[in-house]
Amino acid sequence: LALPKALEHKERQVRIAYILSTDMSKHMQDLADFRLKLGCKDFDPVGNVADHQLATMWLFRASDIAHSAKPWGIHRRWSMRVVQEFHAQGDRERAMDLPISPLCDREHFELAKSQTGFLQFVCIPMWQELVRLENMVQAGGVQVMPRKSMSLNPTGDRRSRMAGPAEPLNLMPELRESHTMSLG
Repeated sequence: LALPKALEHKERQVRIAYILSTDMSKHMQDLADFRLKLGCKDFDPVGNVADHQLATMWLFRASDIAHSAKPWGIHRRWSMRVVQEFHAQGDRERAMDLPISPLCDREHFELAKSQTGFLQFVCIPMWQELVRLENMVQAGGVQVMPRKSMSLNPTGDRRSRMAGPAEPLNLMPELRESHTMSLG
């Protein structure tokens, strides 16, 4: 089934926004904004479309760096792939006589130092805020509104129908119990 043009355009815009949200150059400011939004009493990632998009955008961002939550062996392999990509970019920048981007200079790169900073300042704070989001939803700290689902009527037209209550998000069950993580 083809989506109506207006919906297709809107969905494309959302996908583009999600992809652009993985730009790490604004991660810290975006995380601070998300942290503040989570603290607002009117934040409702289930019933408010903008809040829902913000929450799902952070889940998308988390999936982009999800290797950080995997066992060390998996995380290390993915990290090495990213390092190879960064170093290739740095090599291209050097060849074009451009300033070399952070973490892209293979000549001055230290994996342990970069991973410590990545985990400590990027990943752990992000995962902690996502735990807050999940706890908020699980505890009913948001208005859970009935979700709309699309179904086909006998003529094949799309129509909206009300479904039962929205299922709670189950974002990170293994982190829900402990609100802190360590690098050890």
